Amino acid sequence: MKTYITLLVLTISLSLFGQEDDLKLRPYLINGIDFIQSDSLENIYGTKSKIFFGGGIEYRVSDLNKIRFMTQFTYSSFSVNVADSLVNRLTTNKILIGFVFPLYTKDKITLVTNIGASFSRINETNYKINNSRNIGLQIGLGLEKRMVQTVRIFMNLTYQYQKLTLNYSFRNFDMLKLSFGLKF
Repeated sequence: MKTYITLLVLTISLSLFGQEDDLKLRPYLINGIDFIQSDSLENIYGTKSKIFFGGGIEYRVSDLNKIRFMTQFTYSSFSVNVADSLVNRLTTNKILIGFVFPLYTKDKITLVTNIGASFSRINETNYKINNSRNIGLQIGLGLEKRMVQTVRIFMNLTYQYQKLTLNYSFRNFDMLKLSFGLKF
């Protein structure tokens, strides 16, 4: 985790200093809620949602109406006590690589859609899933509001299609994601 924080700080520094105004690597922070789509996971953990947080980099030009490349890392973990010494835990580390497509802009607010491939590492104790690595797809809609110069706040609603590729008794890790963040 320290490595990711260090990389994020270095990226912010790189973004703020020494780049031309026309082309920048822009870091952003993201957090939100994963709404679990699997009834089985809902029953095990007694919840329909879990919190995630992370950061990313957006490669963009000064014109916000152009397609932008992005990559992000998110982390989430949720656990529940089953017995005195037994704990069920679901942990997800995800790297997303994709594109942001602006659809419509008016009065500093931009409607965007995004699509990307996700590379996840999933650990789940109840089904004995240990470090399962797999590829998924994420697609969604969002709003971005320009605040000051290049700083923007954003909100996204995305669907994460995530199925395990190995032969586990449970494979469905699809999530509906509601996220909020700040782009620098």
